[in-house]
Amino acid sequence: MMKTSMADRRNRGFTLVEILVALAVLAISLAGAMRLSAQTIDATVALRDHSVALWVAQNKMAENFILPDWPDTVTTDGEADMGGQKYYWRQEISRTALKHIRKIDITVRREPNDGQVLAQLIGNVRDPKPASYP
Repeated sequence: MMKTSMADRRNRGFTLVEILVALAVLAISLAGAMRLSAQTIDATVALRDHSVALWVAQNKMAENFILPDWPDTVTTDGEADMGGQKYYWRQEISRTALKHIRKIDITVRREPNDGQVLAQLIGNVRDPKPASYP
């Protein structure tokens, strides 16, 4: 029987078991990286939707500030196209304790009925022509 020297063992390469273990470790780490990538993409899409929905709400609020007439206490629904997507908004105008101030509550969703609220904006608008201030 012939003894192999240390130099011969080093030049033979990896065994099949070593290669299989290395491939298993690589597969597990790549699966984790793919899952992390998918979660990052989902978070980015959700953040974009929330940001654009907030812009829709801010646009509706700005419209109330530039109206020449005092808004009625009413709930209105509508839709807006922004960022290549359709968003559905609901605006509720209500009275406050002060006669010359109205509260405006705007919610924005991706679905027209009872979808998840992506943005909510609450503000107040003052009567442009009040009879008298308290």
